Order: sequence, then C-alpha cells, then structure tokens
Amino acid sequence: RHNATFLQTLYCGNTVHDQYVQVTSSSVRLVDCMTSQLVTEWRPPAGATISVAAGSPAQVRVDS
Repeated sequence: RHNATFLQTLYCGNTVHDQYVQVTSSSVRLVDCMTSQLVTEWRPPAGATISVAAGSPAQVRVDS
C-alpha cells in the first residue's frame, strides 16, 4: 500500500461540500477541508496506475 504523502500529486482541486480531491499514481482521495480526514479513496485495479488526471468541482477523470 502506497502512502499518498510521498507520491507526486497529478491533480488536486476543490470539490463541493468543503472537500478536496487529490490524485496520485496509486489513488484518488477525497479529503475534508476542515478536518483533513480522508472521506473516501478509490484505487485502480491491481497492476494499474494513474498517469493522467483532470477535474472540476463535481467530477474527476483519470487514465493510465
């Protein structure tokens, strides 16, 4: 399991509900702005990595 703290951020942006999204090569993380607590995290299938990411306040798109 990778720690996103040590991975390069491919995309980071504000979202709705006082949250932000951070995309690294290993995950998409939704974080609460007020508490810095992880709300949810998505990881690509085993063996896959994220190489490109873009987003808006309502959606994120990733590709490998």
